[in-house]
Amino acid sequence: MNLPILKLKQDVSTRWNSCLIMLERLLKIKDALCVVVSQLPKVPDFLNADEWIILHDCVKILKPAEDMTKILSAEKYPTISLVIPLYRGFQSALRNVRADTEVGKILKTKLLDA
Repeated sequence: MNLPILKLKQDVSTRWNSCLIMLERLLKIKDALCVVVSQLPKVPDFLNADEWIILHDCVKILKPAEDMTKILSAEKYPTISLVIPLYRGFQSALRNVRADTEVGKILKTKLLDA
């Protein structure tokens, strides 16, 4: 398929953005993954079209959180003074994200409520 060889990423509970990184990687290798799974003799339970759309929606919603956590995780400069402006920016960015699925709408609402 002339695609770069990429490994799956796994969610790590101690890494803030690992879930987003995992979902982004899944979307990046979607085509190759679908081809491989379709060629297996016994097809395991796999993501359907609606679930791929949900993944795409979740990535859009989690992306502003990644930007915020990267800035707050810095070690070379003080970040405490950035908490409130980043949080307000995160809220604004999240409100501007359009959720296309019911799962995405729930995730967006939960993040805004939290």
